[in-house]
Amino acid sequence: MKKPFKSIIAIFTCLTTFILNIVMVNAATAEELKEQWYDTHYYPIYQEDNGEWNHAQEYSYLETLDILNPPSDLLLSMSTEELAELMQEYPQMWQIMTYFGPDVTQDYISFFIFLETNCDIFYELLRREDGITCLLEEYRTSELDVEKINESGSFVGISSSQICYAEIFGCQFIRYYAHHFTDNEYALADQIIEEKKELYSLLDDGLLYYVDLPEIELTAEEEVGDIRTNYLDPEEIQEKEDKLAAALLQMQSEESSLKTETPDTEDSNTTDLEANNKNILAKSMENESNQKLMIVVGAIICVVCGVGGFVFIRRRKRGDN
Repeated sequence: MKKPFKSIIAIFTCLTTFILNIVMVNAATAEELKEQWYDTHYYPIYQEDNGEWNHAQEYSYLETLDILNPPSDLLLSMSTEELAELMQEYPQMWQIMTYFGPDVTQDYISFFIFLETNCDIFYELLRREDGITCLLEEYRTSELDVEKINESGSFVGISSSQICYAEIFGCQFIRYYAHHFTDNEYALADQIIEEKKELYSLLDDGLLYYVDLPEIELTAEEEVGDIRTNYLDPEEIQEKEDKLAAALLQMQSEESSLKTETPDTEDSNTTDLEANNKNILAKSMENESNQKLMIVVGAIICVVCGVGGFVFIRRRKRGDN
């Protein structure tokens, strides 16, 4: 009786694993999570108000970096103001505090290399004509709570750390990218520096280390390029441009195909309605099919458990006899 009993246990284990896999299909893949950009226009992975990350341990580091980049077609369609605002809330902005040089001082260059390489939003802002202006305006209007920072004694150890990281980012962005500024951007940056000096003067002396405002000078003789990166080599830039060009071509192709259809006619509206109805019907049938499958699997498990219990009881009775 040992063989049949072990076989029943093995079958039960396999079926249990199978049904657990069905239950776990709700966990989003990295690709599915990235698709959420189209609905929310916001990072699918982010830090919640309680300090916890909504998808902290579900994806690898490289997967996370990719998920935090909008799909290329959406990226190109978003306004510069929207991208600049998203840049201030970049979930990996905390990494600005993790790079150090040989002298154990903050190494902001390494952080900006990281951004240019991995953050498509930052790269897109650097290639747009009004990208730097929008970044500067976001830095200018940041809501830094100086009183709370002084009370905590730490520039980043408070509940609003993201705002502090973005403040450091804005300050150091001017320092390392000022040589790309146009005349108007220089004028704006110079005005922002004067305003921030007044704000930062309220900080305790020990907290000024992170927001050491630079002294910038206008270098009118330097030509401003179309893509104002510092650290990407030509091959890396070309790879990114090819990716964006492919997305733009796809967008134009889809737009052209839409124009060839007859808009706002009774036939086209009827066709769209029928298509929507078919999609709804297909999803309904799929859900119904999944429900039936769950019922069948549940019934099989019940049968197997019943048979296993019956065999187990008979085996115990024979053993007692």
